[in-house]
Order: sequence, then structure tokens, then C-alpha cells
Amino acid sequence: MAGNCVFPLLVHGERCIKRVQRVASVAWLLISDNPRYDQAAGYEGRGDPGAV
Repeated sequence: MAGNCVFPLLVHGERCIKRVQRVASVAWLLISDNPRYDQAAGYEGRGDPGAV
């Protein structure tokens, strides 16, 4: 699998669709298309700075 993939995830009891991007060939970076989910999860800006 290369590039971006879309997955349904459960975030704080709420179902949402998240995009993940493969980085450094072994890690996945969580990317949100909806800033509402980023705010609910406590993220500033776009996506989770940590790998999934």
C-alpha cells in the first residue's frame, strides 16, 4: 500500500473517516479532512503529529 488510504475509525466514541499517509516506509501519519475531529481529539492544525 502506498500513498494515502482512507479508514473508518472510532474517535472518542464518534465514528469518522480518517486518511492516513505512509511516511518513512514503516510509519503511518493520521490526517484529518475535517477540522472538527482534530479539535475534538485535541490536535492543533492538521492531523496527529504522531505515527499510527
